[in-house]
Amino acid sequence: MIQNWERHGTISQSAKITATVLMIGLFSFSLWYLTLSTLFKGALVGMGTGVLCFLWTRPLPLRHLDELSNGPTDACEDLVRLG
Repeated sequence: MIQNWERHGTISQSAKITATVLMIGLFSFSLWYLTLSTLFKGALVGMGTGVLCFLWTRPLPLRHLDELSNGPTDACEDLVRLG
């Protein structure tokens, strides 16, 4: 996952789902079980929402796009030739 991010700026679908579930669990625990001020809780919700929005707006790696498309599976080679 980190290699895809460093090389291409992409994050796989499974990594997005895993990160979302873990973040929601951690942030929910912080909001319900810890005694925090309303301002801090609002900042926590805003920060979590921002991170999740950033995460889900990152593109999928090309191999995932090849699996989901009905087109030819050599799209990676076509992109290399174009670049």
